[in-house]
Amino acid sequence: MFTFGYSEIDITPQDPIVLGAYHRYRGQNRATEQVLEPLKATIFYFKDQQGSRSILLSLDLIWVSEQLTDWVAEWCRDLYGIEKDNILITATHSHSTPQIHPRITNHGNIDEHYINKLFNCVKKGIKRAISETTPASLTHFSVPINTLPICNRVSFGRNPFTFEQVGFLAPNPSRPIDQVIRVSLIYRPEVDTPIAVLLNMAVHPVFNKKNRVSSDYPGTVRKKLKSHFGKDCPIAFLQGFSGDIKPCYTAPFSKQRLVNILLRSSLRPPFKRDIYSNLETFAQQTTNLIMQGYYKNTNHETVSPDLNNQYKKQSENLFNDKKLQLNVSRFDLPEGPSLIGINGEVFAHYLEDIRELNLQRPAWPVAYANGMLGYLPDPDMLEKQTGYEYHSWRMFNLPRAFTPSLSKKLEKSIKSLEHS
Repeated sequence: MFTFGYSEIDITPQDPIVLGAYHRYRGQNRATEQVLEPLKATIFYFKDQQGSRSILLSLDLIWVSEQLTDWVAEWCRDLYGIEKDNILITATHSHSTPQIHPRITNHGNIDEHYINKLFNCVKKGIKRAISETTPASLTHFSVPINTLPICNRVSFGRNPFTFEQVGFLAPNPSRPIDQVIRVSLIYRPEVDTPIAVLLNMAVHPVFNKKNRVSSDYPGTVRKKLKSHFGKDCPIAFLQGFSGDIKPCYTAPFSKQRLVNILLRSSLRPPFKRDIYSNLETFAQQTTNLIMQGYYKNTNHETVSPDLNNQYKKQSENLFNDKKLQLNVSRFDLPEGPSLIGINGEVFAHYLEDIRELNLQRPAWPVAYANGMLGYLPDPDMLEKQTGYEYHSWRMFNLPRAFTPSLSKKLEKSIKSLEHS
């Protein structure tokens, strides 16, 4: 048993604002005051049997900035004595949300007014979560996602015109994806229905590309789950290692898509799972899988309450700049999984390092955690030095591209979290 508090706060912008991804879509800037789905901040507060306190935030944003992380951490330390390592702030990575990171300038300009409003909303939500607590317990389960239309989106080959080695965006069934949805349920004593839910899965929220604010499929799944668990049940969505994973759906025709089709056609037959889903059907399929797992696994797994919960961070200074560190965090849920948070857009390849951890409890991969360094490509892309993600270092205003040593350093940092 542990102490638990929660809150859910609206963080939807009220004024016209630049959207963080697809800043220029089909030749037009995405700046809007239209709202398709509201944005939420979901805040969970934990106090375990040893008295350790921690805070988990899930934000409907494209990513989290180091600036916001530092603001929240400093405020929590000064007001509540909660240290920075005991705070995990994550983004759902919806591509139709405000740009809040001052370093990532070509994804639109930041709106200082919105960032200040966001910080105030987060403080309000944390205060509410800490002030309204209850005894609680936690169970967890996982379900396979074989029937969900998702795919790896990075392929490699040679340009049929120049014969240069290239990486391009097209479905690639030969590369790994995260094939599991992970769910944790938090209960009050002697109550059968959960009072809060944590959901962890990996797939890009890129259904809405129009000029409207949207929480995309994380928000739609959240709404559908609330119809089962109750409208007041908070659903914290934790985005996994989805750097190269997307939903399979019909993409609008474009010059880039034509190039991808030509490249793919020159390498192998067209991938058969190109056309699948839209936002509503994808979210419903996801919800159905979760609810099937909920009812089927009546004896959900638990973690011994006697295990000490750990909150720690391992950092790698990749550019001789303390502001541009690769950070890997361990955030243990009382009686539940370890959340392994990384401050980047992580490729599915690194999921294997998470699986190999020996933590005496399940390990969940969580990306966009406590900051955003940039894309973290797999060894294949780093060695070939090609592809959109490899060359994105300019987009993130990094001094240079990552070297192949990145993969080893990331694997080492993840492994170090085993040790007390």
